[in-house]
Amino acid sequence: MRRGRYKPIPSRPPHACASPRCTALVAGAARCPEHTKASNDDMWQARRQRQGTSTEQGYGYHYQQARRRYLRDNPWCEDGCGRPADHTHHIIPAADGGGHDADNLLALCKPCHAKRTGSRRTGKAGMAHFVLVCGPPGAGKSTWIDAEKRPEDIVVDLDAIKEALSGLPANQTPAHMLGPAWAAYDAIIRHCQSNGFDGVVFIATSAATQSRRRIAANHVPVSRLVILETPPDTCLQRIRGDEARATKWRLWQPIVEKWWAGYERDERAEIVKA
Repeated sequence: MRRGRYKPIPSRPPHACASPRCTALVAGAARCPEHTKASNDDMWQARRQRQGTSTEQGYGYHYQQARRRYLRDNPWCEDGCGRPADHTHHIIPAADGGGHDADNLLALCKPCHAKRTGSRRTGKAGMAHFVLVCGPPGAGKSTWIDAEKRPEDIVVDLDAIKEALSGLPANQTPAHMLGPAWAAYDAIIRHCQSNGFDGVVFIATSAATQSRRRIAANHVPVSRLVILETPPDTCLQRIRGDEARATKWRLWQPIVEKWWAGYERDERAEIVKA
């Protein structure tokens, strides 16, 4: 027997191209190369007609300009993964009326962006109503939330999570506790956002600036923003009256003063005066 190289036997015999009136024989595919390309082009055109152009979807020239500026100012993924950011994500989707201003954008890497857009496509996100409650220490955030919440609602407080993990007051927790606290905080927010929870999630934070509020909200659509503008003297008076913080009230004084020094009012916020 002669030895040599033989062509492999195809798994199935050649058959006619699946496209009508095409007589080309193909093996291992449904259509010939010409009609495979045409079929893919048709599917792409149908998708473009169904979804519209990028401009029709709200991602035209002005968005591209805003995207470049935002990625220039925020070069790293804001989900905290440590990767460079190459995508911008709308907190409130453009299709739902979200704008291209910096307060509604988030710089993400490709994997983190895919996770967030994937949760939107499942249809589960957005069922929970998120209420962001802000104010300096001693402003009365917990008291305000207690008066508003129902038994089935959830309260998420990063300071309370840090205290639970460390067993220490929030202002005395070691720096290494912040990472685990953020992980737990993020897990709770994501669970409420993507698992069909249809109650109210109150997020308590001392965030004084708009950028810090966006981070505290974990970039979910906030249906209600409440800021407690409690005067510094009132905050310190309440802290001195709190058994857990009374002996360390002087440590809280510069924190309260710093909050007011960097405070940025938001026109969309519901302002509560003490």
